[in-house]
Amino acid sequence: MSSNHRFSRVLVVAFAALMSLLVLTGCDRAGEFIPGSDGASPTPDPSVLPTSGSSPDGPILVTPALETRPGDNTGGPEGIPDHELARSVVQVRLLESADGGDIVRDGSGVVVDQERGLILTSYPLVYPYQADGSAAYAVISIAHSSAPGVEPEPRFRARIVVADAAARLAVLRVEEDAAGEPLEAGAFDLPAVRLADPGSTISGDSVRLFGHPGIALEGVPTQAVVTTEAAVTGFRGDPLVSGRAWVKSGARPPYGTSGGPAVDSGGELVGILLQEAYSPGSPVGSIRAMEVARPLVEQAQNNPDADYVAALSSRGGGAGTGASATDDGIWVAQPAFAENAVDQSTSRELFDYGQRFDAGLGTLYYEFVAQGIENGTVVEERWFLDGVQQDRLSSTAPWEGGAFGVVSERIIAPNSGGLPSGRWRLEVWVDGSMRASSTALVGVDPPSPSLSEFSLGSRATPERTVLAEPSADARQLLASFKYAGMEGAQTMRWIVFRNGRVVHQSPSIPWTGGTAGNWWVGYSADEAVGAGTWEIEIYVDDQVMGRTEPLTLE
Repeated sequence: MSSNHRFSRVLVVAFAALMSLLVLTGCDRAGEFIPGSDGASPTPDPSVLPTSGSSPDGPILVTPALETRPGDNTGGPEGIPDHELARSVVQVRLLESADGGDIVRDGSGVVVDQERGLILTSYPLVYPYQADGSAAYAVISIAHSSAPGVEPEPRFRARIVVADAAARLAVLRVEEDAAGEPLEAGAFDLPAVRLADPGSTISGDSVRLFGHPGIALEGVPTQAVVTTEAAVTGFRGDPLVSGRAWVKSGARPPYGTSGGPAVDSGGELVGILLQEAYSPGSPVGSIRAMEVARPLVEQAQNNPDADYVAALSSRGGGAGTGASATDDGIWVAQPAFAENAVDQSTSRELFDYGQRFDAGLGTLYYEFVAQGIENGTVVEERWFLDGVQQDRLSSTAPWEGGAFGVVSERIIAPNSGGLPSGRWRLEVWVDGSMRASSTALVGVDPPSPSLSEFSLGSRATPERTVLAEPSADARQLLASFKYAGMEGAQTMRWIVFRNGRVVHQSPSIPWTGGTAGNWWVGYSADEAVGAGTWEIEIYVDDQVMGRTEPLTLE
């Protein structure tokens, strides 16, 4: 696979009664199409087969990451010097214990409101749980460089007050000094950046990316703020959020800049640097647009007593797969489908995202993001129609997209009948292991989801079942279950009851578990969950799907 911004292969499907010809415009590959179990196939119409001229241009190469340097140069002609902007950048350090201890994760953040002590950062960075449901860290420490080139020193402690798992953003509020003592009035003295107006950034604009390089990087002489200059190469949508979701550039700054700011030539904040999943072994390849971030900042500003409790849930190792978690640093986002796209000079921009499409769909666009794959690694796209693998539609190729890439392709039906109706499932395999999966429903309704075999415990296994017996002394209570028919599900949430009273309602989170498998959700207490009779009720797309049997803890 040879592109980060756009993978130029176009899959053109022509159908006969039982099999059809597959023409890969621009790839000179042909094969046979295997009908799904419903056997439905439109009548072929060779007169509307696209020519090679309808294919996008060849692979788009990503501009190499620009060299980072200490943030003490001057800014753009209209802007604020880098060393001034760097004063708003902080290093976010997650500590293993309340009295300090090792740094278990680190990244960056940017001050967005000095008076209220608000810092905008990456949600994958500060997500508070480990894969087994236990706490990932005890303290969010905020370090700051007092001057350009100076090592950051711990100054404050903060907590999450607003977050959005789908947007991958979090807002922190600084409430304590570095020792954990309450801040005195006016003690938070870091300046805030100005927020850019929505839609103010256009392709070709110059942006400056700020952040700390990352403590886990080898051979880095300093953790002082660094800056990278980049050009905006386009924009990208997101099926989980509306409007302009991502700002694209060719820069690939180090992992520690995740959560840091992207500012325009005038020194205004236009986006936040993000990784798809926290990984010290991968660079940062995404910039979340300010259109998505601004509502979270305003929510924190308008709710001084806001207190965010993260959804404690299974996360798994492959989006949409139900697979166990891995620790090799490779992450592939769940493929997204869309009905329309616009081909730009440097990219393809999808819109009208969805999972359910009307019968007769002529073109199915899809894209997925990959992080942490080494060039040369074998990447497969395996296509299935109603459970039958489409060998000739599938592909195998060495990855050439670098440590971060966006693959964007399309399937075109060459006649008025459109694609065969059915469940079109795409699986992405990396080095022999399935990493992501998603299903597009064309002309069919999704199956009815079901949950079964509920069990309560206090720790989870890599196979997403509960391991430790539930205990009143444990800090978390988890409910595991089997699920099926979930390929059309969009969201999940749950309510926790103690002695018949609600003690926790989770935020609604995107469903990423795929069609069937094991999953768990839960509740985390500040100390122990405590004695009482406990139940957890689970909702899928706001419909009650099941409730655990009452369990009494003493």
